[in-house]
Amino acid sequence: MPDAPSAAAGPRPEPFTPQAAPAALEDLRARLRATRWPDTPEDAGWSLGTDLAYLRELVAYWADGFDWPAQEAALARLPRFRVRLGGLPIHFVHARAAAPAGPVLPLVLCHGWPDSFWRYAKVIPLLADPGAHGADPAGSRRRPASRSSPATSSGRRGRGLSARRTSCA
Repeated sequence: MPDAPSAAAGPRPEPFTPQAAPAALEDLRARLRATRWPDTPEDAGWSLGTDLAYLRELVAYWADGFDWPAQEAALARLPRFRVRLGGLPIHFVHARAAAPAGPVLPLVLCHGWPDSFWRYAKVIPLLADPGAHGADPAGSRRRPASRSSPATSSGRRGRGLSARRTSCA
C-alpha cells in the first residue's frame, strides 16, 4: 500500500478489489443471449454499419465464451487503490520495486479516457522487478541520457523517441 500520509496530508488511499456479482454476470449473459437481431440485406458486410455476422459472433463470445472470473483474477494480481482527489474518484495501481538496492525513482504511467490501466498490465511487472525477467536490476537504475547525447535512430537528439516533456493532463 502507498505510504500512509499524515492526517493533515489529505485523503488516504484505500485498497480496491472490485468483484462482479455472479447474478449481475448471469443477467448480462441472459440479456446478450436475448438480443433481437435486425434483418440485414444479404452480403451487406460492413457497408451498412457493423457486419451482422461479426456482431453475432462477438455477442456469442461475451455471452458464453468470456471468462469474467479469470479476468478478475488477472486484474487482482495488481495492487489497486482508490482515493478521492478534488472531488474525483481516482483508481490507481501502486506497484513497488521488488528489491530496491538504493533510492527508487517513482514512475507514473497514466492514460486518457476512454482507456484503462490494463494497457500497462504487461509492463508493470517488468518495471517493478526487472531481475525476475532477465534484466540486470542495477542497469535499470541508470540515469536517462542527457539532452546533449548523440542523435537517436529517429534523427532527434535526447532521450530516445522524444526529448520533449509530456504530462498526463
